[in-house]
Amino acid sequence: MQPRMAIELFFHRLARADLLGIYGYIEEQGGTARAGLFIDRIEVACRGLTDFPEKGRPRNDIADGLRTWALERRVLIVYRTTPERIEILRVLYAGRDFRADDIPQ
Repeated sequence: MQPRMAIELFFHRLARADLLGIYGYIEEQGGTARAGLFIDRIEVACRGLTDFPEKGRPRNDIADGLRTWALERRVLIVYRTTPERIEILRVLYAGRDFRADDIPQ
């Protein structure tokens, strides 16, 4: 049996900015420790996509190859996959809506 190639996980700059914004919001509401733990859970979930890249819902209606995955009912992870890479494009919090214009190409 041939070993499976590792899939790279990449966070787009907009996704990193989203994480910082979520951290700041939760830090204001509940403190640094709570914010850090929440961001850690999001990052662990994103790493899990390297094992199950098709976990999310296809959203070809917004952009070709786009997928979304709702996490903990408050976070929407927007990503794209290739055989070699999972690219986290956005991490949207608390029901924030998005359009095709919000997704990097």
